[in-house]
Amino acid sequence: MIRPLYAKESTIAGLRVLWARGAPPSLFLPDAIDKELAEALREGAGEHLVDFWIADRGRWSHAALDGGHPLFAPLIELASKVSDRPLHAASARLLRFTHRDYALFRGDEGPTFLEGATSFVELTADLSARSIGQCDLTYDDGGARRIQLPQAALSLSLVERDATLLRAERYVTHQARDAAVVRLRLSLVDTRLTMAAVRAP
Repeated sequence: MIRPLYAKESTIAGLRVLWARGAPPSLFLPDAIDKELAEALREGAGEHLVDFWIADRGRWSHAALDGGHPLFAPLIELASKVSDRPLHAASARLLRFTHRDYALFRGDEGPTFLEGATSFVELTADLSARSIGQCDLTYDDGGARRIQLPQAALSLSLVERDATLLRAERYVTHQARDAAVVRLRLSLVDTRLTMAAVRAP
């Protein structure tokens, strides 16, 4: 699902350096997702989407996915190499935003941590057919940490999140016409913590 450039060890080494410099660690990778695979996933999950709408939280459509799907393996491998720890998908969702859709900070489903965990890596793959210049992503802790990421078809973002760093997705106006922003979102947790939790009595 990853374009060949981002599978190269030399590229990953450079991304690892950029990741480590972030506060919080984050990356935005343009044109990272294979177009044909994005289209297949977008269309395959479309019929399972469920609408959500609570005014002070947001409005969007979403579907739960199997985080162990083989198509996601290259994404998780990239995130693991960049963050320098083994990761697996604790949750996977497909989200669609069209005209009038949005997600406020209050609508952020919030991180659920395993015992002993203090953070996780949020991976967002933009599967949209085209960029619309709307529905940008914002991460904010109400203090010094703020990340703004543009909506760009076939892009990939990685953000290290803790309990205070919340996410919002900007309102889609009428200018988007019939376009849809479709995102795959994986919550990635350290596999070693999962194994420790399983071994614990």
